[in-house]
Order: sequence, then C-alpha cells, then structure tokens
Amino acid sequence: MTLIDTHAHLADAAFDADRDDVVRRAREAGVGVLIEIAEEEAQWAKARDLAARYPGRIYWSVGCHPYYAGQADSGLVDRLGEAARDPACVAVGEIGLDYHRPEPAPGVQRRVFAELARAARRAGKPLIIHCRDAVGEERAQRDTLDVLDAEGVSSSTEPAGVAHCFQGTPENARRFVERGFLIGVDAPLTYPKAAALRDMVASVPLESLVLETDCPYLPPQSHRGKRNEPAHVPAVAAALAALRGVPVEEVAAVTTRNARRLYRLPATASAH
Repeated sequence: MTLIDTHAHLADAAFDADRDDVVRRAREAGVGVLIEIAEEEAQWAKARDLAARYPGRIYWSVGCHPYYAGQADSGLVDRLGEAARDPACVAVGEIGLDYHRPEPAPGVQRRVFAELARAARRAGKPLIIHCRDAVGEERAQRDTLDVLDAEGVSSSTEPAGVAHCFQGTPENARRFVERGFLIGVDAPLTYPKAAALRDMVASVPLESLVLETDCPYLPPQSHRGKRNEPAHVPAVAAALAALRGVPVEEVAAVTTRNARRLYRLPATASAH
C-alpha cells in the first residue's frame, strides 16, 4: 500500500532533533512521497533544501499563510514567483483566509490572497488553500470561493488545487469540488466528536479527496497530545476507508492517484 502525505511541515522546529528518522519512519509506514509546505518566506529555503536532500521523495510548496498577510510587502509576489520556478516546487500555498483570529484584518487577507492566487496562475501551479472560519461562521469559506471566482481559478481537467484540512460545510465542499479543487482529509476524522466533519467528508467523492497530516499538528486519536508525523497517514486512510465502507487499499490507490494528479508528480516519484 503506497500513500502520499500531501501536507507536512517538516521544517518545523518540532522535527529538529530527528527529521531524518521521521522521513525514514514515513517510508517504513508506506508513505512514499511527502509534500513539504513552506507557509512563510522564512521557511522557503529550508523546504527547498529538504526536497533537494530527498529527491523524488519530498517535494515542496511556496506560500504565505494568512497569518503572515500583514507582513506581505510589495516584492513578495515576485519573490514567490521566482521561488516557484524550482522544479521540485509543485504548488503555491498554503495561502488563503483565516478569520479565526482578529488579525490580520479580513480585507488585508483577501488582498494578499488574491495577489498570490494570481501568482500561482502565472506560475502554472496548483493552489493549497487554507480556509478557517471563526466559530459558528461560514464567511471565510464564502470569501475564499469569491476570491477564486474573481481570479478565475478553476479547472475542468487537472486539479486547480486543494482545500487543505477543510472542515467546512458539505455545500461549500461541493462548491470547491465544482471549481476543480480536491479536499484534504486529516486526522481529525478520527476524533470522536468530529461527526460534522465525517458527514462532510462522506459527501465528497473519493476521487476528490487526498490525505494529509498537517504534521506536527493534528495527530490521530491514538496519538492525541503527541507530535504528529507523516507515518500516521495510514491512520487517516483507515478512518476514511471505515467511513466509506471500502477496503483501505482502495482508499490508498485512489487518494495516491489524486495526489499525483494534483501536484503533477512525475512517474519517477518514489513509490516505496
């Protein structure tokens, strides 16, 4: 069984003591490819170096998380576009909107998100979307979709991107899928109180789902309170298989195929 972790943060300081061991454990667990997410400019070089250290096993994305939108200067888009030229850089992200915190202001986040979405289109890269609402709201979901529509980000052929760790409504998940986006599924699917999340994921076709860890965050229920890592992708696959009533091998095969399409991974990308 071959799996892909489509969203990891191995550059995080939580992995400084054993990063190579983490990559080894992922391989032993059947996770053949990792996508390293550089969510702020200070991480871009480290992510690029990780991909160079593990060619065909680690790829990376270049982004600016909405938490850092207030720090975006006039040269950010050009620098991001230049970084995206690296052959191992397979996406722009994570970018998007996060209204769970009061700052940066929503207007600032929307402006930066639109600029980065445009940069992704120019670079010919799929988008990794971060979309998080304040509790009890759907405004970030609606605004994210509005920005994508305004920037003409959609696709009926190859995936336009992924809504990372999406925990929105089934209706908004459908709207993302209609625009050519995949939905990222993470270990909160294993949490006992995540019934609404399971209902949303169950509403999305398997052909529109990919597996993620978002490590070191969001460990599966079996490791709550501990650091998450890519070797835990099989726990997400098992939970998704149980939810849909299909063999875990089917979940692995389809989500891996989806991830390869999403990130345009070459046939030589590690499968073992």
